[in-house]
Amino acid sequence: EQKSFDGKAETFVSKIQSIEPLDKDGTVVTGKNKWTSRYKNGIRRGISMSVLYASEGIPGFDSRITIKTGKSGFTFRITDLNKGPILIPSHGVYITKARSGKTAKQFIGEISKKNVKSFRQLTREHKEVESWDELMRNVRFWQCPDNIEVPPYPKVNDPVVHVSVPDERWNDLWRTATDQLRGNHCWGNLGHEVGRVVRTMEFLGLHEYTVSVYDYFLQSPGIKPDGDYINGDGALEWAKSMKFDVGFSHEGTHASTGRIMFAIAERYFLTGDRDYFQQNRARLEKAADWIIRERKSYMKDIPNRKDLFVVGLLPPQMIGDYSLPASDRRWFYCDNALSVQGLYRFAEALMDFDKEAGKKYLKEAKDFRKDVQKVVEKEAIYAPVKLGSDMMYHHYIPRIAYNAGLSGIETGAPMFHDADMFWGSLPLAEQYAVMDADDYRVVDTLSLMDDQGILNPVENNIKSSASTSVSMPGQGQTIESDNKRYSPRKKLINTYVDSLEKFKEKRKSKGMSVEDAWFWKQYALMPKISHNASIFLLQDDVPNFLRFWMNSQAGLVAKDGRFWEWSTPNSYEDCTYPDTMSAGWFMENFRNMLMMEIGDALWIGKATPRAWLEQGKKIAVENAPTYFGDLSYEIISDVDNNKITAELDLPNRKPAKSIIVRFRHPEAAPIKSVTVNGKEWKKFDSDNETIEIKGIADKVVVVANY
Repeated sequence: EQKSFDGKAETFVSKIQSIEPLDKDGTVVTGKNKWTSRYKNGIRRGISMSVLYASEGIPGFDSRITIKTGKSGFTFRITDLNKGPILIPSHGVYITKARSGKTAKQFIGEISKKNVKSFRQLTREHKEVESWDELMRNVRFWQCPDNIEVPPYPKVNDPVVHVSVPDERWNDLWRTATDQLRGNHCWGNLGHEVGRVVRTMEFLGLHEYTVSVYDYFLQSPGIKPDGDYINGDGALEWAKSMKFDVGFSHEGTHASTGRIMFAIAERYFLTGDRDYFQQNRARLEKAADWIIRERKSYMKDIPNRKDLFVVGLLPPQMIGDYSLPASDRRWFYCDNALSVQGLYRFAEALMDFDKEAGKKYLKEAKDFRKDVQKVVEKEAIYAPVKLGSDMMYHHYIPRIAYNAGLSGIETGAPMFHDADMFWGSLPLAEQYAVMDADDYRVVDTLSLMDDQGILNPVENNIKSSASTSVSMPGQGQTIESDNKRYSPRKKLINTYVDSLEKFKEKRKSKGMSVEDAWFWKQYALMPKISHNASIFLLQDDVPNFLRFWMNSQAGLVAKDGRFWEWSTPNSYEDCTYPDTMSAGWFMENFRNMLMMEIGDALWIGKATPRAWLEQGKKIAVENAPTYFGDLSYEIISDVDNNKITAELDLPNRKPAKSIIVRFRHPEAAPIKSVTVNGKEWKKFDSDNETIEIKGIADKVVVVANY
């Protein structure tokens, strides 16, 4: 719709010989690779480029062209153009070889005739899973030895937050996973891992169990983790296994001061415990100062530092144990995202105690966020677009800066390279981090990660670590981390993720459905580091959230209801080495499916499966901590009489500005009318299946009529 298509072209391993507008009204500024191409006769036109390029080149050193228009832009590989036209829907751009004879309209027509759709689109059209049994039969049990037993889970202590849904297996998993989180923390001294799970524990009311973990980090004298940091003064790390400035074991390589800060700040918002925050305020300020100092001081004396691609980011760091005892320091976007989260939420909490100090740290957090945004926006322009399963090209933000826009799969790098299917740059789009989850570049990236996971075979090259003793802070126990730990899964760890075609063949040999094999395919071998489900949820893509979360759960859960660290699709046995991080990932998403805070709004029933609201069924939650206070509710279905009712006992410690209730009708029927406390209510969205409540506190009865 724009009146002109203008900007600048840049090349990499190629050279632009000339640029000409496709209409006579256009102008070209010669020698600067700039152009302006205007409408002609009401038709939007483009440009024609003559390019000298290298026809062959390994990934990262292939010929590329970058088009910048305004503040946005994109990069494409000429080798991709040799395979066919490039259609980039997010920019409304079509690229083809000169004199190819195929117009954009013709190409779009071809795609339409083939009815090609992305896996995200196909998922929205596929029938949702109706039960845990159906899920396990289709995802896992057919891959296990014949005659497996599926006994009830053992009895465990009652959870603090009571949940009742219409499928007993999911109820049992809520109980067993909560109970698992009460136990020993498998990797309790690794900030990057345990920080996520203790935040989940706060969501589940397990407040007394998190303090020993926090205390471990808060008592740290501040030791520099495995990274190009100036020092460790203020860091929430012990990093006792560092030798010669390199991590020789897990601690110090799975470091994240930001993630621990985030969890402690979240504890304050979920409990209102002012005393605990005050007691630890000074230590948290030192940690915040460390983050600020490290990101601002790294290479501070380098000439023209302001022009560095990564200016404003934390120094390159090691994340994970994939190359121990060697170090592989890189600019991971993940740790920057986690550090922004931690700094931002700490500042917001501090505002309740010391407004001026809170404002200071809030400004630092926002400045940090802006700097990371600038880097990622440049990354999105220079990372080449990739072909999706819908035959169109989309943006892809890699998880590492200076990686030429490539995934680990393309580079063959020894960095958990399959993690580009279920980790990647997605932490950037988590709440309080850097990007909006609905940003088209994030949407594109997540969709391509989904395609990659469902379609492609990937070697899982993770080897067992050398034997080490890992202390459990506050638990007084150790776990021997050696080859014996992995022996039940050694075969899995050294195999490949099946391609979709191979997966179909396996299903066919077992008499399973083939046409929708993609729907049942899991591909996150270590879901605890994944963010796919949470970003799907933030994007309000409920069908894809449910597919990823449920399928990943199917590979993790053991016969006794506990969770493995790794996906174990080919067996169903008791879990001999339960991983609290996996249980935490599972419960984080289970909890947010039932109640979730987004900004100043509290969502109720945001992503519950449609089968849970069939006639006569109900969903109930009691004593759930939220940012606004404790929540209890009950949703009862009477769809045979065209009605669904919710009885809400709303939190009142810090009332939410908005309560959004979603009733996911089993047949997706539209809401016709609503009453709240017996009075007609107009604030509902039939298409979105939501009812918004404002100005009412305490107990509320919501009735939707269909």
